[in-house]
Amino acid sequence: MKKTTRILTVLALAASSVLFATPSQAASSDRWIANVGPNAFLVADISGLVVGTTVTFKQAGSPAQFISPFPAGLTIATISTTPLIFNSASGTNLCQWFNNCVAGTNFTATDTVYRVTTNVNHASYYSIGLFTFDASSSSSTAPTTRVRGNIKATVDSVTFADDGTGTGGSLSWKGTNIDSVLYTGPAATYPKAYNYGAYTSSWNGALLNLTPDTTYTLDFYVNSIDDYPAMKSVTFKTGPAPATAVVKDIAYWTKFVDTYVIYAQEASNMKKLMSKFNALETSPYRSYIKVPNSRVSKWSAESLTPNSCRVENQGVVRALSADTCTISYTVSGLSKAPVTLVKDFKFTKFSA
Repeated sequence: MKKTTRILTVLALAASSVLFATPSQAASSDRWIANVGPNAFLVADISGLVVGTTVTFKQAGSPAQFISPFPAGLTIATISTTPLIFNSASGTNLCQWFNNCVAGTNFTATDTVYRVTTNVNHASYYSIGLFTFDASSSSSTAPTTRVRGNIKATVDSVTFADDGTGTGGSLSWKGTNIDSVLYTGPAATYPKAYNYGAYTSSWNGALLNLTPDTTYTLDFYVNSIDDYPAMKSVTFKTGPAPATAVVKDIAYWTKFVDTYVIYAQEASNMKKLMSKFNALETSPYRSYIKVPNSRVSKWSAESLTPNSCRVENQGVVRALSADTCTISYTVSGLSKAPVTLVKDFKFTKFSA
């Protein structure tokens, strides 16, 4: 049976401006920044910064997901003069991605910050770093100010591609001057790594938790660096459910991690844990095994056959009989995209 979902959104947009200046107005300095997009960061002080200012990497903070090697020729593309409160500067509860803004970190929840973008991508996503700003190469021919609205975003098309399961897929869009996008479909279908209801510059369009053979209708927004948005109403239909159930093996979950986990280090650690669990074997000399542990990723293990084995402290799986022991092993991280592998084990030695 076909279903239709209609989402209506009301947006309130704040005015902002972008600064240009001559080199005489800018000075070289080191400033801590909080990266909130591949080419966007927040900084507490924009005094002396101008479009064209050269940016170099000096020191990593925590977390740190900067591109290595750090791109040469990085310069400031835009500087917004609209003051923002750090914890709500990019969606809600931004502090959750920055060690909860605890004492001793570089930013507090109530700090006033400003959004700056660069000419090329320089980070995977959320990162703290100390940048050196040197305006010696800034252009002196630019006008002194440029008011909001000079650059307008347009959206020409938005298309959906099903991943073959009917429950997932991705949106892709074409247009001009697109700096960020806003998805207004069902919240459950939007990856939890991002703040639903907020613009994002780093979402890859991936969707999940869709219903097979279902029609979705929503409003899709794009925005420019000058907060001049555009909207297109989108309708797409998911494919049917596969004739046979999808096998959620390590290959399936590896693709899932590549799609929905937004931090490179997190994805790498999750893949290592999955690989270790997948390679785990019993021994004829022991009545137990131990699932992979991690101090970085969240993990858990559950026995699906409690009469044949149980899970003890630190992930120790204890055999209770010679029957097949089935263990469910789950790993997750900051992207809130958990993966679960299920594996059978046969013990020849077990506790009485």
